[in-house]
Amino acid sequence: MSCLHLYLISCAQHGIDTDADVVAILLDRNKTAGLEKFNKNFPLHSHLERNSHASVEVVEMLVDACPDSLRMHGDAGACPLVTYLCAGSINQLVDSLVVEFLLQRRSHHWLKRMA
Repeated sequence: MSCLHLYLISCAQHGIDTDADVVAILLDRNKTAGLEKFNKNFPLHSHLERNSHASVEVVEMLVDACPDSLRMHGDAGACPLVTYLCAGSINQLVDSLVVEFLLQRRSHHWLKRMA
C-alpha cells in the first residue's frame, strides 16, 4: 500500500479532513502514486469511499494524477461518483462541488477519448 493510499484511507476512517498540501507532497514525491491500486481502488476511490470529508481540491489533484480513474470501478464495483454518492448516504453528507466536478470531468474525459 502506498503512503498516499494509507493517508487517504486513514483520513476517511477517522473522519478527519484530508490535507491538500499533504496529498500534493505525496503525489510530488511519487509520480506514480495516483496510478497505483490497493484492493482494486485507485487513490480517488480511497478518498471518496465512506468519506464525508472529501474535498474538491483533493479530488481534482487525484483526477489529474490519474484521469482514467474516473471511469474505473473500485472494490465496491462502482465508479468514483457512485462510490461517493453511496458513501454519502452512509455519512449523510455529500459535497455538491465534488459531485459537480466529477460529472464535468467525467464528461470531458469521455468526449476527449471519443475524439
